Amino acid sequence: MEALAGQTIPKSAPDLSNIDIIADDETEQAIMLARSYAQRRHGMWAIIDSIWTRDLADWMGERTCLEVMAGAGWLAKSLSAHGVDLVATDLDVKAKWGKRPTVHPVKALDALTAIVQHPEAEVLLVSWPPYADPIIEQVAEVWGTERPIIYIGEAKGGCTATEVFCTQLHIVEKLEIPHWPGLHDEVMIGNYMIGR
Repeated sequence: MEALAGQTIPKSAPDLSNIDIIADDETEQAIMLARSYAQRRHGMWAIIDSIWTRDLADWMGERTCLEVMAGAGWLAKSLSAHGVDLVATDLDVKAKWGKRPTVHPVKALDALTAIVQHPEAEVLLVSWPPYADPIIEQVAEVWGTERPIIYIGEAKGGCTATEVFCTQLHIVEKLEIPHWPGLHDEVMIGNYMIGR
């Protein structure tokens, strides 16, 4: 929590993934308060730390990256610190994050416009796209099938993206990441197979 308050990327995150059933009310309340603090107060929806973002940065190498729906810019900040050439964008950057400042430069662009304005991008990055909102399908279709998409969230049936998007994303690699109890976030890397 100190790192978030100081707008710095935590070196590591506590591993909460094995807490399936929270045994006592005090622990459950502490975890829910921490999650609310990270998400609502600081705009960090997926748990971002320097360890797993280093692994993702290594996978990306020298490829240029476009992040859409970047929110407060936590993921962009961490990946940029690892040397990734990245442009972060979010349609609601001014309205949504005005009370919670961004932690990294985020261009105020909707996702479809961002793809058109950044044809040089070799990798598309999206984390926690809105649940059941077909915009993620439109974004993936405009992005195309040739260039990879890095999707961070839950798989089909989860609380991020749509079932169509999750079905049509042909995953070639996954990275495990820390996540909040009850959620199953992971990094899924693949190509969008339109009409699959």
